Amino acid sequence: MRTKLSRNDKCWCGSGKKYKNCHQDKEYKNILSNSHPLQKDGLILDNQSLFKYIQSLPPKHKKILDLILKQKKDLQRHRPSGNCILGTSQISPKIRLALLDLVASVVDDNFWGRSEMCVYFAILLRDALVKIGYTAQAILGSATYHSPIDSTKDFIWEHAWVNLDNEIIDGNIDSLVENPHVNSQAQIFPSAYWGTITELPNDRTLVPKQVISLEWEIENTTVETLQDWRSAIFRVLSSINTKENNVVQ
Repeated sequence: MRTKLSRNDKCWCGSGKKYKNCHQDKEYKNILSNSHPLQKDGLILDNQSLFKYIQSLPPKHKKILDLILKQKKDLQRHRPSGNCILGTSQISPKIRLALLDLVASVVDDNFWGRSEMCVYFAILLRDALVKIGYTAQAILGSATYHSPIDSTKDFIWEHAWVNLDNEIIDGNIDSLVENPHVNSQAQIFPSAYWGTITELPNDRTLVPKQVISLEWEIENTTVETLQDWRSAIFRVLSSINTKENNVVQ
């Protein structure tokens, strides 16, 4: 088993080149060949275009991608349950955490991980809840995550979450740490949240704009990818008993 390398180490193959200029490129291509397509400016990039896109990334972005790919190889990707804030809910904590992690494990198949996938996460979590008998909506809106050190460094972006009666599920936000557009000096490390609206943590402000409809999904997402991921989630749900008195693995 070879030693894990940083980008600037000599490559393990003995070529004398730096890892980033040798086998790292080949490993990127291997990862990409097994990943869902990336949309950039509304277009799906083929693997060759995607590889060129990766090579053009600024160092900060590529460093994040390096970490994501390394964690995937080592099967060490983080899940929302790791630091989720659980408020009051009609659903037991065990089932809530299991659903969040199930959706996260599927969406993380995106080669960038989950940091850009809040819309997909919300849609799929909504569908999972509906599948097991709840009434839920995926919501598109504006989110502000407040910097604990300087309000001028708050992070504001278009975001998506799930409403379940009087509950809010901000399930994918723990991946914000991997978003290259977040100012690293802002020290914004929000946890996933599932609880009532009145218990929403004061480190965030969510302003809803619209319910995500089927028509919106068709116009603004890669429907084929959504369907693949939805089928994967439904297969798991069909194999387990999600009644409140049972354990969800």
